[in-house]
Amino acid sequence: MSRAATLVSRALALALLAAVLAALALLVVLPLAQHWTSLGERRAEAARLAARFHAMAESRDSRAARLAAVTEGMLEAGLYLEAESRALAAARMQEMVADTVARHGGEIRSIRVVPGGEEELEAGRVALDVAMHGQWSELFAILHALESGEPQFFVRSFTISAREQRRPGVAEAVPTIQLGFEIYGHLPPEVSG
Repeated sequence: MSRAATLVSRALALALLAAVLAALALLVVLPLAQHWTSLGERRAEAARLAARFHAMAESRDSRAARLAAVTEGMLEAGLYLEAESRALAAARMQEMVADTVARHGGEIRSIRVVPGGEEELEAGRVALDVAMHGQWSELFAILHALESGEPQFFVRSFTISAREQRRPGVAEAVPTIQLGFEIYGHLPPEVSG
């Protein structure tokens, strides 16, 4: 073999070696480097999330303590219905609503307990459907007394209609307002939960 052929074969061997090394770099080393970089980014994201969840877990105790303090304050302020069960709370609530309506000159037509769904049961909500009638001035006083008293009640779902009614001993017909509404209160967490 001549010297030129030897040089050409060495050059080809070196070129082939360079091509194999380049192919090895492109097919193995570069993907491994990219995967390594991706793993580093994922590790950093996982560490950031772990730190965030750790901080949330630490703050959970303080939030639970704040919630307990708020609940205790609401108990002391008398904002919850006081009863040992949902049925007793509903009966007590019916009595309180009937007394408030009568004290302000209204007249109850009906009061019934609204059956609670799963969400109401979890929230400790006790609701009544009330139908009553009275004069405008009485209705305002009744609604104000119900929503501003203790325990705390919330009125919603109004139905209002008016009709004239003759009262004994009064010459003129007096407009009477028919009012239907839903009213609800809440049980303390230890009773509702």
